[in-house]
Amino acid sequence: LPEPERMAVVVQEVVGRRHGDRFYPDLSGVARSYNFYPVGPAQPAEGVVDLALGLGKTIVDGGLCWSFSPAHPKRPPPVGSVRDLLDVTQSQFWAVNVGPPPPYDPMAETEYLVHRPLAEAEGDGTLRYAASTYDAESDRLVPGTGRPGPRVLDFAPILSWNELPLVPALRKLLAVCEEELRAPVEIEFALSLVPWQPARLGFLQVRPLLVSRETVEVTAE
Repeated sequence: LPEPERMAVVVQEVVGRRHGDRFYPDLSGVARSYNFYPVGPAQPAEGVVDLALGLGKTIVDGGLCWSFSPAHPKRPPPVGSVRDLLDVTQSQFWAVNVGPPPPYDPMAETEYLVHRPLAEAEGDGTLRYAASTYDAESDRLVPGTGRPGPRVLDFAPILSWNELPLVPALRKLLAVCEEELRAPVEIEFALSLVPWQPARLGFLQVRPLLVSRETVEVTAE
């Protein structure tokens, strides 16, 4: 109710690990149990997931990220050709600055964040589960970063090779949250991958989605 409206401050741990002067997750994402704009064989009730390297600010700000249906994780986005993916792939990532602090600026929302090129993430070794490499000779994507070439953040090692059970975990989380909230939901999550240790999935937020179930009749006129 609007009358007892209150505010709160939430102190929450940032999921990720340190790489030099930067701290960020290997993967962050937003998952919705209802897809308002399904493509191909995807159905609205099957949901949709957006993935990005680094902090989820990339997704929240409407930046380039990888979208897929949890029911069809191997299906590529609707682009004209494989080469076109180079124009719509993530090329920079957000991280927390844990190095020398910048000049004080109380008006800067990103005062303690840094926006870095993908090459730095590859130097950190965080493209292991995130990238594929474009092979110009065969005009195809090769999962992984084992060869030189442009990188495309399609998360193929996870979505196509199933090296981590991320998709089943997200489908389970969405189902549990929908049951608890009795409504379609949107969740935020982040994944931290420490070498030789189990992957850590951080479940960050959940909120209900407003989905209209009313039938709208549109006349020919």
